[in-house]
Amino acid sequence: MIDHWEDRIIFLSQKRPALWLVIALSLLMIALIGFLDLFTGHEISFSIFYLLPISLSAFYAGKGWGLIMALISAATWLYADLSASHVYTSMTIMAWNAVVRLGYFVLHSLFLTKIIKLYEKAHRDSSTDWLTGAQNARFFYRMLEIEMSRAQRKNIPFSLAYIDLDNFKNVNDTLGHSTGDQLLKEFSEIVFQNMRTADVFARIGGDEFAILIPESTFQESDAVMARIREKSLESFKIHHWPVTLSMGVITFSSFNRNSVEMIKLTDNLMYRVKKSGKNQIIHETL
Repeated sequence: MIDHWEDRIIFLSQKRPALWLVIALSLLMIALIGFLDLFTGHEISFSIFYLLPISLSAFYAGKGWGLIMALISAATWLYADLSASHVYTSMTIMAWNAVVRLGYFVLHSLFLTKIIKLYEKAHRDSSTDWLTGAQNARFFYRMLEIEMSRAQRKNIPFSLAYIDLDNFKNVNDTLGHSTGDQLLKEFSEIVFQNMRTADVFARIGGDEFAILIPESTFQESDAVMARIREKSLESFKIHHWPVTLSMGVITFSSFNRNSVEMIKLTDNLMYRVKKSGKNQIIHETL
């Protein structure tokens, strides 16, 4: 089962709104909270609500904007407090309250951005193959589920590719595991350089990889895979690595199958390539 909380974090991190929209919304929220603060007088505190625009900016716009919103929120609170005719017995007390409020807002912004960075690092480490930098199988299957749901809602095709490095075992046996690791890293770097930004590349097993190509027609995904194959074979030849690629690719435009069935179909297609002589691409539509 998909972890819906993790999926939501992935969605939020990938679908960040425009910076100007985040800033405008944060400033609007501060203005509204400040108006309520002023309207209700100094006896009712609204200071905790200023954390909403501060958090919004820190999450979507980064630490710098979170600190700016903290400063604006503290200034707005102070203005509302003084405009509500709050009489202090000493200017020192007023200054102290303002500094404490600002410090609280600043610490909230700093802690939130730190927590976000720690979560993103932990999530990245748990979802990434340590050797190649590709995503791991668990993350890939989760992203496939998300893409399936989106494709069904929008009725748009997507493509799924499985890749096997032919004769990779011979490289490990004859040239050593360090050379095998170098080959895997080189291949992964080529994929990263030639796939689209939205595509998801994963290492499924030792020398087996998969690519999810969202919102792609047959022609679009075929061009991506042909480019990856061409660049990879060129690199293998330069390094004198006796390795080729067997690729099975399916473009799905009907969604009456679950993710397990889609993966199995694509995997079986890749093995058809292996059995028919290797070093080919078979691309089908379903």
